[in-house]
Amino acid sequence: MALTAHLPHRRHSFPFDGLRSASRSPGRLAGEIALGAAGLALSGFALYFLKERIQEEAEHKVVERDGAFSLRRYARLTVAEVRRTGTLAEAMDQGFEPLFGYISAKPDARQPGEDKAGIAMTVPVTVAPGDEVKEMQGDWLVRFVMPRAWERGSLPEPAQDVSLKDLPPRTIAALRFSGRGTDQDLVARKRAELLERVQKRGLHTLGEPEFAAYNAPIVPGVLRRNEWWVEVQAK
Repeated sequence: MALTAHLPHRRHSFPFDGLRSASRSPGRLAGEIALGAAGLALSGFALYFLKERIQEEAEHKVVERDGAFSLRRYARLTVAEVRRTGTLAEAMDQGFEPLFGYISAKPDARQPGEDKAGIAMTVPVTVAPGDEVKEMQGDWLVRFVMPRAWERGSLPEPAQDVSLKDLPPRTIAALRFSGRGTDQDLVARKRAELLERVQKRGLHTLGEPEFAAYNAPIVPGVLRRNEWWVEVQAK
């Protein structure tokens, strides 16, 4: 039903949708189009963000929480991983495509004759140091966690340089922060903060920290969820 506006001291009314488009200036029309496009883009992003928020997360139980810091007990995880070199951001960027190709069953991403069923994306994508990393550059292992619905023996065998690996149960100290993983100063600072918090709690680390990313590049930095993880000796 059209809305009506009642003019003072008049006995008649007219519908808003009856206004002639000719009364709109070109600037006003352009503004309305821009606002409409922005509204559609914002709605699309909101739907994407909500969909991303309900993705399966690596199975764990929170043991302790102190603001952005937490201690978690992770179950055994099966991951698909690929090795890449460079900075952390470069390794993640280069490693994402072959891993996504594997879960999406893209051509040549799996061994011949393997199941072509898609594997759901989970969070987080992790980047763990490989053989040697100095000053946030070197050899990295980029990993996708496999969904719990897939048993290890039922997963299709990957091709190329992607491999499947089982990670044992671990106790992880984690520090959450927003921002972009390409911000090297931020990432390095938060890594140091995690290790400082771990040391203050008297926890013994078992290995080097690994980076965990929960969002696609489209998500603005202020809304992003990033974490640094380090395995610690269970209490």
